[in-house]
This record gives sequence, structure tokens and C-alpha cells, in this order.
Amino acid sequence: MITLGDLRLNILHIGHSWGGGLTKWIKSFPQIHGGKNLFLTFEPDGKSFSLLDLVTGRSSFAFELERAIKESELSHDEYRRHLERTITKNEISIVIVSSLIGHSLDALKLEVPTAYIFHDYFGYCPHINITYKETCTSCDSRRLKDCFKNNSLERIFRRDPGHWLEYRREFIELLVNKEILLIAPDKSVANNLRVLEPILSEVNIECIPHGIHQEKDNKFEKVLAGEKLRILFPFGSLDHKGADIFVKLAEKYHQKATFYCYGYNSTHSKKIESLCSQGIIAKNFGPFKETELEGILNEISPHLAILPCKVPETFSYTLSEMINFCIPLIATNIGSFKNRVIPEIGFLVDPTLEAFDNSIQKILEDPSCLYGMSKAQERIPTQTMETFALGYLKAIGAYLDRWKAV
Repeated sequence: MITLGDLRLNILHIGHSWGGGLTKWIKSFPQIHGGKNLFLTFEPDGKSFSLLDLVTGRSSFAFELERAIKESELSHDEYRRHLERTITKNEISIVIVSSLIGHSLDALKLEVPTAYIFHDYFGYCPHINITYKETCTSCDSRRLKDCFKNNSLERIFRRDPGHWLEYRREFIELLVNKEILLIAPDKSVANNLRVLEPILSEVNIECIPHGIHQEKDNKFEKVLAGEKLRILFPFGSLDHKGADIFVKLAEKYHQKATFYCYGYNSTHSKKIESLCSQGIIAKNFGPFKETELEGILNEISPHLAILPCKVPETFSYTLSEMINFCIPLIATNIGSFKNRVIPEIGFLVDPTLEAFDNSIQKILEDPSCLYGMSKAQERIPTQTMETFALGYLKAIGAYLDRWKAV
């Protein structure tokens, strides 16, 4: 039996380098595992690949393809040969695939132990977030074509729906028939996938929540008599995170509340900048380093965080941070939020402007309810890096035992 002490493995991580929760997760892995951790990622040309040593921070050239990978390929012989050589050269014990974007399905066809982490729904869904008008419960050829044509959410990939239907079929077949360790950060991910693809009920999907570094620390301050409510939108200007809802709420309630935001610049950046210049939004902190988060919260002391995501989050580090710092919430009732936001700590509502508007009106009428929500969050244990590590190392250890027995 492999014990935790034995698991000083040589790990190759495969994923994209677009940032966000996926990159944060990959770069945190050396903190829970003391062996070699290499991260294979691609350059924008789709030909050049780099290998980042996650322990030392040094990046080196990995390989270059003659034929570029476009978005993600069903197969790519040259990519597979280079990948196999990289694995052999670095004596890789296990490959952990966090995303196939920019790579090929060959990453799941290797004759080495392989884990797949559901950071999102790519593989099944070329729009990544299984959302077209609402959270998808089915997706046939007709619906996918209609989605590509009419989905109001930002479209990333341009290949025709036929490619993605074939890609999906092979992706699901690999998950079912190959001996791959499947892990999701929340039970909602497995539930959603099994609704879309019932055959996935035949395979085990481990549930291991992501860990965070911060210790529990209540940043909430009571709303004083006559004081304006301080509302935080921690998702920058991203459309699928509900930036348009945040903008409309700020425009309506800026006389009664002070609005702040931070995070990535995207679709609604210009509108948010305009509202900042008019004083409707007090401050946009923009992108920030993780080490700056506590300082931002100390500066603004938010009474409330709004999370109006239009798509089902598979986890959300942002939600973990808000709960860890005991900030009361209004969040959408889809994805992992539905499991993680209990009534005692916040409002769980439909992903619509009307639902968020109604909740803010209730809070403005009786802001004292926020204090109880904040105190309830103090009682929710933090998923630390230590418990995160224990979950992953146990899952990997048991998987490697099964692999050796085959």
C-alpha cells in the first residue's frame, strides 16, 4: 500500500495558462506535494510548448510542433510523440490534466497513470460553462448549432459544432473506458455531467474541494445607523460572472450603497470605468495579487458581496475567500454555489437582475440580518491546504495501487 510519505512523485501538469482558478490550483500543488512538479503549457501560436518547474519557477523550452494545435485536437501524432518523450525524459510518475485547451486528447491516451481534474466543463462543452439561456441538461447537434449561433455569452472557440460533437464523444469514451482518476471540486460537477451524459454514472468521480491559504478572519463590520451599505463585486468586468447585473445595481442604488469591484478586466471594463469616473462605483481595484486581497478587504470593509454568476461554477476560490473572511453573500442558485451557500450565510437567488434587486431591497430595509450571516460564516470550517493535500494524496495513492494491480 502506498502511504502519503511515499508519494514524492514526479508530476506533469497539463493545462492552459490563461490564469484564473485553474492556474492558481496548479501553482499551489507543490505546496502539498514535495516531489517534482512540471507544468506543460502552450504559446499563442499553438506550436511552441514550455515546461515550467513549479518548484523553482524556471521555465524552459519543451518542444515545437510543425502543425499547430487549433483550440484542441482529437489527435495529433507529433504532439503525442513529444509528450511521451517529455514524460520519459523527466521520469514522470503521473500526468494530471487540468485542461485540454491548447492540447490534444492524446494527453488522455497515454500508457502512464493519468488524472483528470474538472476545473470546468470543457471536453463536453466547447463553451466551457454548459450554459445556453440556462444551465444545460442536454445538448444534441441541433442545440449545439443553435448555441454557437445565438449564445449571448462570450464565445471563445470558432471550430464548427461537428468537430466538437466528435471531440465530446471521444472525450467521454476515454473517461469511461480508460483507467483515469477523475476528480471534481464539488458534487454539482459530477451531477451535471451525469445528467448530460448518463453513462458517466458508471465511473467514479472523486469530490475534493480546493484549499485556500488564508486563515479564518472575520472582516465584517456592522452597518451603523445612517451608514451606506458597502457592496463588493469580486469578479471584475467578466460578463459570465454577472458584471452587467453589478453595473445595473450600482446605477440604481449608488445613493443608498457604495459599490466596489476587483478582478479581471473584460467585457464591461469601459462601462465600469465610466461609472467610476462618475462616482457611481467608488473604486475598481482591477486585477490584483493574492497577497493583496486582505489589504483590499481591510480598506473597504464590505458589508455584502454579490456573486451573480450566470454559469454553474465548478468551485470558486472567490466564494471560499468571501466565506473565509465572513462577508455575507448574495449568490446565484446554480453550480457549486447551490451546495455551498446555505441560507444562514447569504441569499441564494436566480441568476437575474430582478432576483438580486429584490435581495438588496430586503437588506436595505433591514441591514441587521447581515450580522447573523457573518457570524454563521465563522462556524464554517476552512478547507485548508492541509486538508486539500490529504484528500488528493489519498486519492492518488489509492489510484496508483489500482494501476499497479492491473
